[in-house]
Amino acid sequence: MVFAGSGIEVRYSMKPDSLEDRIFLKVLACVYQDSFRMAMYYLDSLKAAEPGYWPATVFKAGIIYTEMTDDERYDREDEFKALIDSSLIGLEKHLRAFPDDHWARFFKATAMGYLAVWEGTQGSWLKAVVKGLKAGGIFSDIIKRDSLFYDAYLGVGTLHYWRSAKMGIMRSLPFISDRRQQGIKEVRLAMEKGRYTSIPAALGLCWIYIDRDEYDKTFTIVNRLLNEGITGRQLLWPRAIAAFRQHRAAETIRYFELIKEGLLQKGNQNYYNISICDFCLGLAHYWRGDDVSALKYFNDVLDRDYEPAVANRLGEKFKAAEDYKKKIKKRVAKNLQIDK
Repeated sequence: MVFAGSGIEVRYSMKPDSLEDRIFLKVLACVYQDSFRMAMYYLDSLKAAEPGYWPATVFKAGIIYTEMTDDERYDREDEFKALIDSSLIGLEKHLRAFPDDHWARFFKATAMGYLAVWEGTQGSWLKAVVKGLKAGGIFSDIIKRDSLFYDAYLGVGTLHYWRSAKMGIMRSLPFISDRRQQGIKEVRLAMEKGRYTSIPAALGLCWIYIDRDEYDKTFTIVNRLLNEGITGRQLLWPRAIAAFRQHRAAETIRYFELIKEGLLQKGNQNYYNISICDFCLGLAHYWRGDDVSALKYFNDVLDRDYEPAVANRLGEKFKAAEDYKKKIKKRVAKNLQIDK
């Protein structure tokens, strides 16, 4: 701390002190056990004690975004954006006084990264790219100044991998570099040595490996975290998707049932994620030849009442469920012919 001329105590760094560090680690533990309310309780307590500690506001925005994706219900946009805006204003003001505060710059870039991801989920790809590049530039600059600031590697590694991954055939052009391997190394470094980004980086690697069809690497990461007692849905989703992509029926059923059970217990669902679970469960039972169970799940997907926007997003799943019902009908009819 430093003192202004008026005798008011001024914070010169946004680096978490010992208490803030413990609270942030508790918050992360809560989030990855789906205890969003408890995570918010810890942050609200911290904000009440230190209203001007903007990293706590960034954490709050991150929790709201994570819970919205958990529910696939994006009706807290105003609250989310208000937290991002206030944190950016506060951090900018702090950085005008202390421009070399890496922690303030890290949390500023994190807030910008959340906003970029939000724009992407809402279909504003140009805005997502612009904001993502700005956040990535800040993360990169932090690392150039301090290569041991491991938490910053998640942001820059994520940008390097996904920007290259989405370029497709353009990667073959001589003036466009392919930074996917560099991105993987950077995200892995955050997973191995980051203070607050270790679990997020591990999950980020899971989705990268799914994108690369390297499912065994996803299993390795998820199983390690599960053995460490981290069992939230953020972890179960990549495990379930990886099993589903490999047609591993028993594991697909196990993990999608766990996700669905947790969502039903949480309540207040719009049934998008639950119906995704049911569709995958229907397919897994279809692979096993269990037509009765498969039909039950496909019918659950088709028979629910949905909000129009949710129904529109599930349109392809509705068509696929109907197609599989027809396949099951043909298979049953064929088996009856054989029995005769």
